[in-house]
Amino acid sequence: MALVGGALTGLHGWLGCESHQQKCRTIAAQYMVFKMKYEALLVADPENKKEKLTALQDQYTEFILSIDVKPWF
Repeated sequence: MALVGGALTGLHGWLGCESHQQKCRTIAAQYMVFKMKYEALLVADPENKKEKLTALQDQYTEFILSIDVKPWF
């Protein structure tokens, strides 16, 4: 059992799973931030809503283009 566990731990490190998982957690957190910002626009002042939406969409586009982590399957 110890040999199998050691092999799996080595494989996990060799594949870079830990760094991949951390990047995915960071991306998920950023999606939550965007969700909250979009929800805040629902109650925003109608005068500034269009400008804020455009700025938020630009931020989202930059975020999407900066993602360098892809699913493994």
